Parts: sequence; C-alpha cells; structure tokens
Amino acid sequence: MRRRRRRRRGGLGAVRPLSGPDHPRLWAPRRPLGAAPVPGGRYHRHLNHLHRRGGRRSEGHRGRLCARLDAAAFGAAQVLLSQLPEYTHLGWVSAFGALMSIGYCAIATGLAAAYRVQGGGPAASYVSSTLTEPSPVKRVINIFAAMSTVLFAYGGHNIALEIQATLPRPPTVQRMMRGVNIAFVITGVLYFSVAISGYAATGAATGDNIVLSLSNGPAWLRALARAMVVVHVLAAYQVYTHPVFDWVESAAGRAAARAGCAPLASAFSYGSWPSRLLLRTAHVGFTTLVAIIIPFFGELMALIGAVAITPTTYFLPPLLWLILNKPHRFGLEWWVNICLVAVTGVIGLMGTISATWLIVSHATTYQFFAQ
Repeated sequence: MRRRRRRRRGGLGAVRPLSGPDHPRLWAPRRPLGAAPVPGGRYHRHLNHLHRRGGRRSEGHRGRLCARLDAAAFGAAQVLLSQLPEYTHLGWVSAFGALMSIGYCAIATGLAAAYRVQGGGPAASYVSSTLTEPSPVKRVINIFAAMSTVLFAYGGHNIALEIQATLPRPPTVQRMMRGVNIAFVITGVLYFSVAISGYAATGAATGDNIVLSLSNGPAWLRALARAMVVVHVLAAYQVYTHPVFDWVESAAGRAAARAGCAPLASAFSYGSWPSRLLLRTAHVGFTTLVAIIIPFFGELMALIGAVAITPTTYFLPPLLWLILNKPHRFGLEWWVNICLVAVTGVIGLMGTISATWLIVSHATTYQFFAQ
C-alpha cells in the first residue's frame, strides 16, 4: 500500500519560530514559497541583523589575522638578522636603530607641541582614572604597576656588560663610563620630551603610542613615525637578545663537550652556523609565538620590570657598592645609595605584587591569540 503523506500542519498563514541572536524566540508569518521578503518586514530586519553581526565578526577576525601576520613578518625579519655571527657585527644595526628612535621622538614631540599650540582637539583632562579609582587599594596597585613599567624602559644592565666586553683594551672603564653618561643623557632628553609634550597635549587620554593618540599632522609624517618605531624595535630586539644567544649556544656547546661529543661541541659554539640556524631560529620562533599568544603584554611588562629589571639594575648595584666600598656611614654617598636601595626595593616588591594582582584579576577577560 502506498504510504499516505503526512499533511504539514498549518497553511500559508501559519506561524513558525525563528531563532535570532538577540531574540530567544522571534515569530514571523510563513511566506509562500518563492515570495521575496518584504522590505522593512520581520524577515528583512532579521536578515539585516545577521548580516551586520557577520560583518562585524569578519572585520574583527580580519584585524586579528592582520596583527598575527604582522607579528609573523616581524619574527621572520628577526630570524634573518639573528644570523649575524657575533655581537660586534651589530654596530650598524644598533646605530640605525638609535637614529630611528631619535627620529620618532622628534616627530612625536613636534606633533604633540603643535597639537597643544593649535588646540584643534578636545580639551585634555589631566585627571587620570588611576587617581579617580574609588578603591585606594586599586589606586596603589595601578601606581606601582606603572612605576615598574617605567623602570622596565631603563633596564640595560645585561647590555652594558656586553658593550664593555667589545671595547678595545686598555682602558675600558673610562670609555664605558663616557658612553654610558652620554647615552643616559640623550635617552633622558628624548624620553622626557615625548612624555611631557604628549601628556600636555592629550592628558590622561595618552595611549601607549603618542602618535596614535594625536590626530594632527600629515599622513606621511605619521606613517614615517610608525615605520621608525618598527625599525627601532627590529634593532633593539637584536641588541637585547644577543646575550641570550651567547648564553644558550655556549651552554649547548658545554653540554655536548661534557657528553663526550666533540664534533657537536664545536658545531654548537657561539657564532657557528649550526647554532645560528637551529638555536637562534628556534628562539626567535618561540618568542614570536609567545608574543602572539599572550594577551596581557602591559601587565607582563610591569611584572618583568618588577621581578627582573628592578633588582638587577636598580637594587643590587648600590647595595653591592655599599658592601664593597664601605663609604663613611651617614655621609652623602652612603645616604644616596641607602635611599636607592630602599626606594627600589619597595618598588620591586610592590610592583611584583601589583602586576601579579592585575594579571590574576583580569584573567577572566583575557583571550589567547586575541592579537
């Protein structure tokens, strides 16, 4: 027997549920087959809503994909630069990066000063959200985290030793001190000029990149400033990471020598092509992947500044100087170094607590691979 077809309930005028992203149950009349949606009707509004949501989602996805591609391109460029054999070959890279930093600071200071003089934007508010935070504990945490981030910018103890090792002998101390003094004076002038002019122009709305916080200036000048930042970071990464290359490659060579593998020990020495091709490429790839994954770079920078940079650059040097030189108690040099030890010790301890608290408290809002 022919099975009787089950009649569908409802005719052309019946209603059926439609699930919407913002409506748990959206009811609309059933349209006849082949009929176009009525403009302005429920079907039409529903389709437009889905289209807008999909457009925003795809736009955000494209933005994250572009950021990841930028990070991958940056890592690829670092892999190529990492093939330079030794630290002494980075002279031109470091000099070019320093010129880019000076150029960026000059452009940022000029744009901020012009923005302040012209007054084309909204009036700047100089009351930070940190100071208006209702909780005094959060205010203290934000202040110490910011101080740790600032101290992170001046951390250069590991680079200073490498630079001193490359200077001609003798003498090295006089040349090193002269270079350090000149470098810190130039760095201080650049940092304070950008900080003061940028804060005077935009106030508490100043972002991580002052050029992006400003809306004045020609487009080509703003693009040039951003390009200078990229080139500067390319050079700075090499300057900071070559001591790590030295340590990793030397450790690999010593481990191979202890294992009794002489060919492998000679192959994985500092500056040899196998170590450059394998170890340095792996290191750069790992750091690039971490940079793409981690969504809390600001808090991580504060944590590194408090845990690593503050003790080794600001706390231990004056403490060791007091132990070795034993200056006259309660003299000027004694008081200066004691104050440095006390202040930087408190900043390091409180900065570590503050940065850790920020990371833990914001953990629920983080999304890995969000860049």
